[in-house]
Amino acid sequence: MNTPKPPLPGMTTLIVLVVSFRLLAIPLVRPGGFFSDWTDFYYYRGLASLADQGFYPFIHFWVEYPPLFPWLAVALHQFAMGLPPYRHPLLWFSIGLSALLTLADVASLVMLRRLGDRLWGPGGGLRCAWIAALLFAPFYASFEWFDSLPTAALLTGVELLCAGRFAIAGSALAVGSLLKLFPLSVVPVAVLAATGARQRLALGLGMLAVLLAVLGPLMVLGPTMTLASFASLANRGSWETPWALLDGYYAFGVVPSLVDRVLYPASAFWTTPGRSAWVWWPVALVASVAYLALLVRLRVDRATGRRGDGTYPDAPSPPSPPTPLPRGEGRGVR
Repeated sequence: MNTPKPPLPGMTTLIVLVVSFRLLAIPLVRPGGFFSDWTDFYYYRGLASLADQGFYPFIHFWVEYPPLFPWLAVALHQFAMGLPPYRHPLLWFSIGLSALLTLADVASLVMLRRLGDRLWGPGGGLRCAWIAALLFAPFYASFEWFDSLPTAALLTGVELLCAGRFAIAGSALAVGSLLKLFPLSVVPVAVLAATGARQRLALGLGMLAVLLAVLGPLMVLGPTMTLASFASLANRGSWETPWALLDGYYAFGVVPSLVDRVLYPASAFWTTPGRSAWVWWPVALVASVAYLALLVRLRVDRATGRRGDGTYPDAPSPPSPPTPLPRGEGRGVR
């Protein structure tokens, strides 16, 4: 007799467990383990601390990130400076940023639940959320980097696209791209997924509204440093990646000092050394062809109504094989 599998605990239970686990881990876990006592949170706080001297990102110095996170770091730093001091200077800043990243991870779990239900039916999304919650990498990343924020924005944008809410989806993707650039990879798919010009227009207007609201004031207050920041994004070299190995760079990444960023906007063009640009052309060509093939496949599927598994909604199902009769039945009586 087969015993039925017990159902997974619900989404509310999962969120309570994730948040309670993080609330204890945030003040007690220090990243690096036995290898190094380091986190990029030190660097983020160093950038934000320039505001104590009247220097603000994208206005008085350039930053190698899009603008939302540097300004978020400034706000967290100012908030932490108003709290009672502690012997470890990073404590309050780290707690505030990790708590914010925990909220972003919870939002990602909710979006994974909804997207999973769309793909695999009821129950599929809950399994996806539980698997994501039990992974170590997202947990550890919330103590080292801020990628949880653009990831949550990307997943939110994809869910809104699936729900047909293109204007809000465009705003979510724009917010993600103002944190890091990789949410922009969804935009071509969103344009092809739109069923008409009205949805494409809503997507574009949603993105444009957010981009203008954030970048417009920065271009007015600090056009030189804003342009230098985007030049840094376009000119950045590779490090600690397979692309860096192809490029012949085997060391840690090096960025200009904070003093150089304030005094020399042209330092945004300083980058890590590499062999030559020819190494990148085959990689860019293969990636472009693969991405174009995916877009063409999506276009064909939308035009023909083909599902992701290659079937069609109106296609007749194959006939079932005849059920064999029990032995002795179906024979004439003699």
